Amino acid sequence: MFGIKNIFMKKFLLIPLTFCGLTPLAQVHNAIPPEAAVFYNEARQTAKAGIIMLVENKSLYLSGKRVNGDSLIQSLSKEPELQQVNNGDLKTVALLILIKCSQNADTELKRIVLQMQKEKDEDLSFEKTAPILKRKSDLALQISKWLKQIDNQTAALKNLQ
Repeated sequence: MFGIKNIFMKKFLLIPLTFCGLTPLAQVHNAIPPEAAVFYNEARQTAKAGIIMLVENKSLYLSGKRVNGDSLIQSLSKEPELQQVNNGDLKTVALLILIKCSQNADTELKRIVLQMQKEKDEDLSFEKTAPILKRKSDLALQISKWLKQIDNQTAALKNLQ
């Protein structure tokens, strides 16, 4: 009896998903604020090329990993390009890395959801998306908190030139 009910529920769940797609199931509890993307794009245009490369490389290295902002600042202080940078500027670079990590997680999540749609994955086990959603939520909280702590974003970016 339980096996029949389970199969029925799986098939029944596919009906709403057929009309809605998997997109509603891939929602993040905490989204990064829109000003974070603006801040990142401005940084890409104004910061030194070496800093932007560092941001991109670190974010790729941290892809799929849980990121602790304070530990990230500690590791950045050991980078040769950032030896002479003050703690506030290190935090700005760390914030840029967190934003880029969030963007990378977005891309990964979209890829997985599209793959699930393409393969018509009837299993609906979200083992693949759950860790990404959790990581995105954690990143969004950290990014929001740090963005509020930066008094003058323009000045913070100017220091990275």
